[in-house]
Amino acid sequence: MRKANLKEFVGVPLGGNIMFSRRRAMHAGLIFFCLIGGLLLIKWIERVHTEIPVRETVETSKTAREQSIPKPISGMDHAKLANYYIAQRKGEQALDELRQAERLGSTNGFEFQASLFQGYCNLHEVKAAIRHGLRCIALGKSSGVKSETIDSIQWWCDNFKARSVPAYVEVVSPKPYTPQEFNEAVRQRLSPGQADTVVNPLATSAEIALWAAKLVAGAKDDGEKAQMLFEGVTHRLDGSTMQPLTAEQVCKNWNNQDFSFHCQEYAFLYASLARAAGLNAFVVVVRETCYGEKAEHACAAVLFGKRALLVDPSYFWFGVPHKQFIVLDDIQAAALYLSTFVDLKKARIACKLAPALLEARNDLFCSLVRQGEWSEAEAVLPQLQEQDSDGWAVSCDKAVIAYHEQKYNEAVSQSRKAVEINPSCGTAYLYLGASLEKLDRFTDAREALQRGSSCPLDVDTADQIQKRMQWLAQSNK
Repeated sequence: MRKANLKEFVGVPLGGNIMFSRRRAMHAGLIFFCLIGGLLLIKWIERVHTEIPVRETVETSKTAREQSIPKPISGMDHAKLANYYIAQRKGEQALDELRQAERLGSTNGFEFQASLFQGYCNLHEVKAAIRHGLRCIALGKSSGVKSETIDSIQWWCDNFKARSVPAYVEVVSPKPYTPQEFNEAVRQRLSPGQADTVVNPLATSAEIALWAAKLVAGAKDDGEKAQMLFEGVTHRLDGSTMQPLTAEQVCKNWNNQDFSFHCQEYAFLYASLARAAGLNAFVVVVRETCYGEKAEHACAAVLFGKRALLVDPSYFWFGVPHKQFIVLDDIQAAALYLSTFVDLKKARIACKLAPALLEARNDLFCSLVRQGEWSEAEAVLPQLQEQDSDGWAVSCDKAVIAYHEQKYNEAVSQSRKAVEINPSCGTAYLYLGASLEKLDRFTDAREALQRGSSCPLDVDTADQIQKRMQWLAQSNK
């Protein structure tokens, strides 16, 4: 993430990539939400069987030897090794180990089933997670496991079961574009120099086409194709590094663990794969999630006539019932892609391509702030207010302006509005804490920053919150 080159407050990114942070952090937040059960399970599973050693043998597998891990010979050994691979973000190896564990697992105790449940949760294998979760519940009840542990597993099983029946939604199909039509539409909206900046982030390639053909081999109909494509992209384990990529770039770097992909990259990739497989697919921006949370989030849609399935690899949910969303055409998708860079030139182009797209307009605000163009940034707010029906994004932006103008009470008020509507807006908590600190309300500032630290955050915002908290602690404020 890039920050504005402003120095009036060391700990707070004045005019940083706010919108980029929000949308990117949303994926991290979803991963956190979906995997928190598994991560919590790690703690109590470790308490139960940390002392169970992986048996040593003379021979070791190549991968295990490289990691100085003895070759597993029991189901529990494989399950533990699977969770080790998950920690290393090696999803396919972890999945292989879990399947080996199931084949060899002569131990059917609670600890073994819990380890499998943990692994399948983290690999987004919903059906397998449910299967082993239900076994955990039955075994736990009969062996005296704490009720809160049973309740937690039950909650996750219920949550996963909701995903087993895809929810169709009514949509209006956007205008489809051939590559030639896309280029012509771009040239009509932009100058020649600007048009050269634009790419279609959903464009397919020979590599994408080959991958799609492999994933849908044996599919009986379009619905099964869509499901098989989804299952083919849900096992990857991503880290916290963030960079905007097209579908083609994601495909090229799929096996490169130096790259991490988030909701937008997965949406681009899935839509591109689906098109390569002959499906009618588009990118979707989500305003309100299936959980009723206000968000800036992206997924894909596969259209079947007037009905569609929202396909969300970030939620590992095929047919997710998001509540408010917009299906984008490819011109809007190109603007969405440009709006993740927080580059003033790209932001102006994005607004020309899709003037009604909130993300494009908000990126223009962020880019202007980054360049120190505060007057023009403030002039963008009325247009943003028209497009942001929920108001949390505008409130956060107003807090940025107010903080810059040293109107700290106003910054506090606007930040509070933002987090009331969207309690996961870490940027608003950051400016709330910074403004409260300026008002010498150190206890309240510490509380706001603490709440912000528990929100889904991009790396930079998390770092800024941590620095503020450390400064307050070291200063005994």
